[in-house]
Amino acid sequence: MTKLQYAGLLAAAMGGGWIANAFDGNTVMAEPAQASVEAQEFVIKNKDGKVRARIGVDENDSGSIMLYDKEGKLRATLANDSNDYYGLRLHYSWNEKVGAELVAGRSNDAELKFSNEEGESRMRIYLGPKHDAGIAVNRADGKNAFNMESIDDSFSMYASGKDYKPRFSLRYTDEGETTMSLYDAAGTAKWTQAAK
Repeated sequence: MTKLQYAGLLAAAMGGGWIANAFDGNTVMAEPAQASVEAQEFVIKNKDGKVRARIGVDENDSGSIMLYDKEGKLRATLANDSNDYYGLRLHYSWNEKVGAELVAGRSNDAELKFSNEEGESRMRIYLGPKHDAGIAVNRADGKNAFNMESIDDSFSMYASGKDYKPRFSLRYTDEGETTMSLYDAAGTAKWTQAAK
């Protein structure tokens, strides 16, 4: 066999192997696997076709991960908004209202809020961007009943009646002065005592 015949036989063998691979569904020069999958929303369903999770971005550029129970009710949401606030919401199973919410912003502020099944805020614990922190307790209608707040070295606590007028207050200032006041049903201070 001459060199020319040998080269022709080698070329034919290589070409035949490539064609055979192509008909088998395989290619010699396979493309690299794609590193990511891009979409605006992913919907994850169980074997029965019920939605168990959604991952997506809405028209306001807010991203979220939503988790559903086996009945298809929304139970938890992890989301951010266009202002860089990030939050975790836990939902009641029977009406999907938010029962608890933890939110943190880029201004060093954070808030933990609890709500009743109607969605009315009942309790809020917060940390503000100016070194303020506090607890607020609300009645069933969402109106404030009791507050405690600390700003730098000052502290205040107050309670209100059913008509939302003040009934009790206690204040401590960063100058070291403490003031306690009691109010009547009209919200007028009837007794005040200050000490330093």
